[in-house]
Amino acid sequence: MHKPFSVIKVIRGKIVAKTMSTNPAYTLLTPEGWVGVKQESSESDFAIGSMVEADAENASSIKKIESPDLERKIEGFVEKNAKPHSASLLVDDDAMRKFTPALEKAAEAIARRLLQLTPVLIRFNDDCDGISAGVLVKNSVEKFVGEKNVPFPKGFLKNKQCNSAVYGSGEAVFDTEAMGATQFGRKPLLFLLDFGANEESVEGLALAKENFDIAVIDHHVYSENAKELASVFLNPLEFGGTSSHTTGLVAHEFAQRLSQGNENYARYSLQSDKSVFWDKAERKEALVLDFLAGQNLSLERYERALEKETQFHYLEANAKLNAAFEKALVSAKSESAGKAILVSANLEGVTAKNEFPPKGKVLNKIQEHFEKQNELAASVGFDSTTIQFRVSKPLHAKGFKATEIIGMVKKEFSGVNGGGHEQAAAMRFEKGHSRIILEKTLEFCRAKLTAVP
Repeated sequence: MHKPFSVIKVIRGKIVAKTMSTNPAYTLLTPEGWVGVKQESSESDFAIGSMVEADAENASSIKKIESPDLERKIEGFVEKNAKPHSASLLVDDDAMRKFTPALEKAAEAIARRLLQLTPVLIRFNDDCDGISAGVLVKNSVEKFVGEKNVPFPKGFLKNKQCNSAVYGSGEAVFDTEAMGATQFGRKPLLFLLDFGANEESVEGLALAKENFDIAVIDHHVYSENAKELASVFLNPLEFGGTSSHTTGLVAHEFAQRLSQGNENYARYSLQSDKSVFWDKAERKEALVLDFLAGQNLSLERYERALEKETQFHYLEANAKLNAAFEKALVSAKSESAGKAILVSANLEGVTAKNEFPPKGKVLNKIQEHFEKQNELAASVGFDSTTIQFRVSKPLHAKGFKATEIIGMVKKEFSGVNGGGHEQAAAMRFEKGHSRIILEKTLEFCRAKLTAVP
């Protein structure tokens, strides 16, 4: 009696990942999903993206092939699994409705990369909005690869805070060394959340583009040069939105379309950024995230802090913020300028560098205090190297914009950098020029305020 012949299962697919070895193991993407192939008695080192045929999962033979039909079938698998989810909008206005197709396109683009095991590095800005966006993106990526059973290797998803509004060349070099293309045989995906879309970031973005595909999610005034360097670019300002459409809100809508969102984090960002879409319900988590941001934590640690230590951190943060506000209020001055009031507050020494509260938080409370006296209020907070602005919503509606004042100052003085939102912005300059720049800034503000109808 003859024994039946054993059936050898040939595996044909595209290499989407491989181990760091002279004779690596491969992960192949096939029309049915992913298959791991180890080289038992074969020797090869094919590049990511190569189409190959292996004689078994423990291969004695792996060879490179060309098969347009196989490529079409693999593309069909990717297309089917990358389709974005439908989702309702948390802020359902004209701008976000116009934004929705771009959100769906972005979710599909990211999904396609994840299905092909593209590594991901999430960089997020150092405040509640940036952290909230980071948590939303991280969790949506994890949810997606879990639902689709994508065999994401350990170390393929990382995150790190960035403590600047600018993505500089130093950051690009750091990221490349930590998670660059040479480590993975392909360009990883780099998310920049709530920062990095300004003109000052272009040099860093250009350097990063050599090693990453860049996805920017932001709500600040952006540079077209920065936009051109991104493979995925999401900013509500492109669709008639404003800075009140926070990065956390945009990240939530993106996350919903990729896999899942979490409107709590979107609402934390709306509260922290004083968005007009904030429902005015105080959420302790928003202040806690701003408070903890100075500790430069990972997204996982921020999440754990909210789960276990919200009340403790909230009380500590509130006490420090109120103490700094009372100290700043002593020297704050207000003056009439037409129908409006102009507030100037010396923030030098009010709070320690790199500690909570940041001067912007203190200025928020100064602004709130004087808005109770006159709803047409603008506040200027200053120290030896920085001037910050806050503008009330009614005053902004009448045409007063902080970014316009910054533009005027930039034309007057070289070496002044800055920008931000029309109601909340800041500019920086070299120490030693603060007095003359402050005087000119207040002069411009008085002139504009006097002209307010």
